[in-house]
Amino acid sequence: MGMISCGGIKTNVAENGAVAEPNNVPFTSNRTAIESMQENATVSAALKAGDYDKDIDDARVEFNANPSERSGEKLADAYMARAWYYKAKRLTTYTLRDLLSAVDVAPNYYLAYYDLGRFYNNQVMQAAAIVELSRCIKLKPDFAPAYNERSSCYLRINKWELALADADKAIQLDPQEALYYYTRSLAWRGMGKKEQAAADLKKIVQLSADNSLREKATDELQALK
Repeated sequence: MGMISCGGIKTNVAENGAVAEPNNVPFTSNRTAIESMQENATVSAALKAGDYDKDIDDARVEFNANPSERSGEKLADAYMARAWYYKAKRLTTYTLRDLLSAVDVAPNYYLAYYDLGRFYNNQVMQAAAIVELSRCIKLKPDFAPAYNERSSCYLRINKWELALADADKAIQLDPQEALYYYTRSLAWRGMGKKEQAAADLKKIVQLSADNSLREKATDELQALK
């Protein structure tokens, strides 16, 4: 049994290319997720988000005065900005609270579901992440990052064919983005298809302006030989 790494998560692949049966990832509702996540740090000790708070207050005033889709998206953007500030401070509960607030004020805003899906994927809650990313894709079918993110969710639960399909779609929408080829190379490797994986790694070396990604692709290409 070999191991493939995806975003720090190890997935099992047998030497003959067979895939280990993935663990079931229970779906956790958004509200239950808030209640179940425990936060050790305190806001008073770790948070200095005054600028973000002001942005949210200003956007809420505008939204309350004119509750349009545009003002809702502006308020959602302010919540999402503060959410990732919280995330950098490891304040998980507060991150989730703001991401859910973004969805609440802008229920037709694809980026709100995208950020919520990214958060769940990062928290190893792939079933919930897939739900939110699918909502994002339904609202914005040509948004390549959502397909790539959902592909990474499928990789983490050993759903190689689904991961491949989403990576293919991301590449179709944005063929110049090297990261999408890396995601697809992981799907190929999960399926035991080293030749196709190598082709995608070579593509990364050609396309990427990111030295670290090019070096990673080069090293992994050598390992496939």
